[in-house]
Amino acid sequence: MKILKENGIDYIGAGFNSREAFSLKIKEIEDAKIGSLAYTNLGFGRKLGNRLDK
Repeated sequence: MKILKENGIDYIGAGFNSREAFSLKIKEIEDAKIGSLAYTNLGFGRKLGNRLDK
């Protein structure tokens, strides 16, 4: 992710903390706005589920 960020390449569904990983990415292409979200269930359940890093 560090290399992607350094080169101006957007990514979704990953991040350096959960707030970044779960955030909406919006791109504007000509006159249209496109929003993307990506989630993966790794089986951690409630232990890590709804907790956001501060």
